[in-house]
Amino acid sequence: MKDISKEDYLRAIYHLQKDQNMAIRSVEISKYLGISKASVNEMIRKLAKEELIEYKLYSSINLTKKGIEEAEKIVYKHKILESFLSKILGIGKNKVHEEADKLEHGVSKEAAKKLDKLLKNPKTCPHGGKIPNSDKKACLLGDICVNNEATVLFTKIKNKQTLERINSLGIVPEAKIKILNKIKKGPLELQLGNSKIAIGGDICSQIYVKEK
Repeated sequence: MKDISKEDYLRAIYHLQKDQNMAIRSVEISKYLGISKASVNEMIRKLAKEELIEYKLYSSINLTKKGIEEAEKIVYKHKILESFLSKILGIGKNKVHEEADKLEHGVSKEAAKKLDKLLKNPKTCPHGGKIPNSDKKACLLGDICVNNEATVLFTKIKNKQTLERINSLGIVPEAKIKILNKIKKGPLELQLGNSKIAIGGDICSQIYVKEK
């Protein structure tokens, strides 16, 4: 049986939410980690109790702000270690993930920062994945002030039709957004690339971003 830690679960949920840009299901976590649904459900209850995820029985799963903060610390350390193993130790890309997985739990954030500096602050890991800035905290799109800019992290939308609409507007992970106007009890007006769009408050409360 695989020894799967809480950190492994948080990293898995983070990657799945970012890949799909929506809330996920326990079966997806089970497939991603290669473990039983029963084991996943047991850990999901623990994560919900610690307020790291939002979850109700037979419902979708998504990270809370606290959960994102914890997950990004783990993802940051993991990807920095992958970069160190690849660039400094010369370990092949096909092996760095497994090796980093063994090391990440014993490496402090301070040590990871020093490795980051040694590597000259890489933006991506050896596999091309973005290394998150774990110093900047996630917030909801609706919490951003007018004229401020932000980068989309991912949504916690459950409805696929709503997600299709959001994706079609370009509100996807890594998209750059500027807040143009907030209408009281109305939509948020955004600049997204060369387009200006309006998003209702109910949707804004389901989109996680990182303020610039």
